[in-house]
Amino acid sequence: TGASGGSRWSRAFLNERLGIDVATSDIKRAAKPFLTCTFWLDAMSFSAVTMGMVMFVSMSTDYAVDQGISSADAVFLLHAYSISDILIRPLTGLAVDSTVLSLESTMLLGFLAQAIAFEMLAWFRALHVILVASALMGATCGSRIALQAPTLVKNFGMENLPTMIGAMSWCMGVVLMLRPPIIGYFRDTLGSYTGLMHAAAACNTLFVVVWAAKLVQRRTQCWRKERDCRTPEETTC
Repeated sequence: TGASGGSRWSRAFLNERLGIDVATSDIKRAAKPFLTCTFWLDAMSFSAVTMGMVMFVSMSTDYAVDQGISSADAVFLLHAYSISDILIRPLTGLAVDSTVLSLESTMLLGFLAQAIAFEMLAWFRALHVILVASALMGATCGSRIALQAPTLVKNFGMENLPTMIGAMSWCMGVVLMLRPPIIGYFRDTLGSYTGLMHAAAACNTLFVVVWAAKLVQRRTQCWRKERDCRTPEETTC
């Protein structure tokens, strides 16, 4: 068949040109993690985090000017964003490492806060409110952007981290290629960033629902393990 022919050609190319002897079972085993819902949830989630971060940084000043804020004051949006981003990163790591927050709950809260921040930007025009939204945006991005490696290690193991994080970075790059036409459509065609803010908030709300379901699933699994274990010490959730 065409699939088996392609597989034989790939193995022949790797063996003859690159000197790598790869069996079909090795290819299937290597590709298996990429066919899971877990990987695509992680990849799309962190792509959304990166997209929100890059989108806000690239359009914050132009957006503030559209809201009637002077250019001199508009630069403070990035200051608020950067300060909260820097401050929240070590705090998030401490909270996750000390099990105060799980990875799932951190992702859920981050998407919820980012949805609120986008809606604040869409509805309010006062400088102090937009500064609060910018700080909230920085906190949500900073709290999750550093969780890529821990999430992949938890779901796929340390041995698969280099391959998985490379594939995730590729997905993030593909998603980021959509940023210029999306921003251009709302700004140049519709003439306002308001629709973009609402769309971004809706996207984050979708991820809130997904991560809430994942958190409930994890809690349910832990509860079942605790119920089946003879002693609480045997359970690690």
